[in-house]
Amino acid sequence: MDEQALRELIDGVTAARSSRRDFVRTMADLGVSAPMAARMLAIFARLPYWYRRAWCRTVT
Repeated sequence: MDEQALRELIDGVTAARSSRRDFVRTMADLGVSAPMAARMLAIFARLPYWYRRAWCRTVT
């Protein structure tokens, strides 16, 4: 999974298009622990939406 796909998954959770449980399950399938996946969501969800969008465009 590349970074853009990961960001899309996180955006889906923060925009309520998918559940946190589905995100954690997907991350577990990739070998990421549940606490680490929850931490990723917690950190990313605190950023303002405009910052997340701008950051995603500059990274890709």
